[in-house]
Amino acid sequence: MYSLDTLNTARALEAAGFAPKQAEALVTAISRADEQLATKNDLVQLATKDDIVQLATKDEVAKVKDEVVKVKENIAWLRADAAARRSEVRLLFGFQSAIILAMAARMFALI
Repeated sequence: MYSLDTLNTARALEAAGFAPKQAEALVTAISRADEQLATKNDLVQLATKDDIVQLATKDEVAKVKDEVVKVKENIAWLRADAAARRSEVRLLFGFQSAIILAMAARMFALI
């Protein structure tokens, strides 16, 4: 079981620049919070109570697995779509560059 050494913790806080009353108040608050924490034994007892713990049914687990598969499929589709869009943008940029170069060449030919 975990135990907070309140005296040494308060001294460490004071050494770090806390005023003695601030260090004492902080250590007191931590001690009180520590008393509220659940232990492993508390969790084991809680897990054995039928009225509190509801285990997922096989159907619920299957539904979650199906949803995960759908999400993975959607991610794969989005990645493929993004790759296609990048290719389209590169192609359009290439056409735009070719048009600008052709216009510049024509302008220089006229000068």
